[in-house]
Amino acid sequence: MRTFLLLLMLMPLPAEAALEKQEYCDGYTTLDMRVCADIRLLNQRMALRRKLNRRTFNRWDDLTGALCEQSYEPYKEGTIYPLMLSKCSAELNEVLLDHLQGLGERD
Repeated sequence: MRTFLLLLMLMPLPAEAALEKQEYCDGYTTLDMRVCADIRLLNQRMALRRKLNRRTFNRWDDLTGALCEQSYEPYKEGTIYPLMLSKCSAELNEVLLDHLQGLGERD
């Protein structure tokens, strides 16, 4: 599954396909939303691997995973749980990536 997501990320998308992808990511089902959240998380993890040394990245990844699991423990048996974990990790990664950017690179 991860290999498929990696290949999907590497494919160039024309403007129409990007629009379709956005509509798909808005999601009608939990599975739709999970695929998009996982792709976002995978992209962020690759960006963090480029910016952090291996030890720091592994510690960050372990810490965010544990924090998100603890935060959403009450939902562990639900079908939405994996989506919640992906989104939680992605939000934390986004904050770190933002702080790792230079002043001229920030949005």
